[in-house]
Amino acid sequence: MGSVSELFEKLQEITCHMYLPSTHTTEVNKLRYELFCARRGEVESSQLPPCEDCLFMHALRANYQAAIWRRSLQSQPFVANPTDCGWMTDEDGKLAVNWMRGSPANPMLLCSTVLQVVRSCELPKCTCLSNGPEVYGHVQVTDMPEQGY
Repeated sequence: MGSVSELFEKLQEITCHMYLPSTHTTEVNKLRYELFCARRGEVESSQLPPCEDCLFMHALRANYQAAIWRRSLQSQPFVANPTDCGWMTDEDGKLAVNWMRGSPANPMLLCSTVLQVVRSCELPKCTCLSNGPEVYGHVQVTDMPEQGY
């Protein structure tokens, strides 16, 4: 088997081909950018591959689960600490998905970005309301000022 970085490079390449079979791009972040630009920003997040950081964390969780299944017939299997494998503990001490290791974007970009809500949030079609504050708890939606943004 190859090194972790070699395997992850191959996973990125496969992921790129899942989202755009004709691509020559082998890095998910590059493909995200190319797809976003090609569609002039008119793209749903589900149409883009995961960012590199999220893909890596997902691979850790999938590998962790596969390792548990691989050892399922052992009487006393070794089970790694899930917090080392893409999981974290929440405030209540329960396991929760660790979606990414870093910031979703450059902090300077996040500070200067204006979020403009173009539709109203209503259940059941609104994903931010249906997923709950534990997913979108870091976002506070307020009324937009009447200025032209």
